[in-house]
Amino acid sequence: MLVTVLAICLMGLSAALVAVNLRGLASDTAASLRSGARRMSRSGRLASNLAFCLLWLMIFVLSYG
Repeated sequence: MLVTVLAICLMGLSAALVAVNLRGLASDTAASLRSGARRMSRSGRLASNLAFCLLWLMIFVLSYG
């Protein structure tokens, strides 16, 4: 019981920290996605990486759907 209460408190604290820093988290995520897409498009691997991501997305959707 004590472990459950402690785990719930930690999850609540983590959610509160994310909510407080949501703007910074969103801007950092957007910046990293832009830089990753820019690097993939410059190296010529954009199509193959996109196909790989879509393959995994399709696998997860079909396995849980």
